[in-house]
Amino acid sequence: MFTFCGASEQILRVLATTAQEHGGLIWAIDALQPEGHGTLLYVLYEVLSGTPVAAIQADHPTADELDAWLTRYAALPYPALATLSDGEEVLVAALKKSWPHAPHQRCQAHVLGNIAEPVLQHDTELCKRLRADLGGLPTVPEQGAGSTTPAPAQPAPAAMDVAERGPGPARGDASGDAAGRASVPGRAVRQARALGGPVSHGPPEAAPPLFAYPTGCGTDASRDADSAGHSGCRQPHKPQTL
Repeated sequence: MFTFCGASEQILRVLATTAQEHGGLIWAIDALQPEGHGTLLYVLYEVLSGTPVAAIQADHPTADELDAWLTRYAALPYPALATLSDGEEVLVAALKKSWPHAPHQRCQAHVLGNIAEPVLQHDTELCKRLRADLGGLPTVPEQGAGSTTPAPAQPAPAAMDVAERGPGPARGDASGDAAGRASVPGRAVRQARALGGPVSHGPPEAAPPLFAYPTGCGTDASRDADSAGHSGCRQPHKPQTL
């Protein structure tokens, strides 16, 4: 018993366009069993365009019965470049009878499936072992839609001060401690930025000394005169804080 479904006008237009583009058509038949049992559904489709053309539901048809179904499509005015099917003898015979001048080839998907069949059992066993070994691993946490990306780490204050200050005597260095504290470029830059004024990147101005002596006092000449008993500043040499 046959249940037939033929090609529509739209499918025929697709076949015409494909034949004009590729110089012909490639026909293929595949037998399906949608319900897993019962009668088979034989589907005829064109390979180059991937278009299902027609289908027929039959219970173990013969090659002649399938050829009678394929006759109307073999009569289309388009060259047959090749035919495809699985290794079922009935399908191969029907295709060769309908398109005798087209080379026939086994479907690659079926061939690869047949090659992989012997290793499926071993592959299934390997999958079970992998699930048993990796099943105890913690799952990777997923970020929610409202999660925020953590902000990049900021450099430490000391590192920022060194970066702004530039090369120079380190803090705590006896040779440059006074000048370093009074002429840190980074401090001037931060103050200028806070006041909204221009920022100067030129060489720092000379810093005033932390201590100063009165005029005539504290110099090498005055100290030498005092030690020699000469006239000069007789006041104790007390530094004055600026």
